[in-house]
Amino acid sequence: MNPITCNLYPNIKKTLVMVKFRYSIYEYKPFEYAKISVLFLDADDTPVDNAIYTLDTTNGFLDWGNDDKYIETWLRAKWNIL
Repeated sequence: MNPITCNLYPNIKKTLVMVKFRYSIYEYKPFEYAKISVLFLDADDTPVDNAIYTLDTTNGFLDWGNDDKYIETWLRAKWNIL
C-alpha cells in the first residue's frame, strides 16, 4: 500500500505505511448489501487510516456466499494487492 504522511505536530511529520487491515461489517441487509468499516494499520498495529465500503448487488454481494474470506479478497482487489 502507499505511504501516508501525517502531521504529528505543526512542524513534525511522520510517514506511515499501511501493511495490515481489519474490517467489520456494521450494517447488513440480506440479499442487498453489507457496509464494511476498514481500519488500516502499520507494522506496529498503529491505526493509519480508515474507510467505509459498500458491498452490494452491483459489485459482488451475491457472490459472497458462506465464506467470509470473500470479503478480504474483495477488499484486496479494490486496492490491487491480491
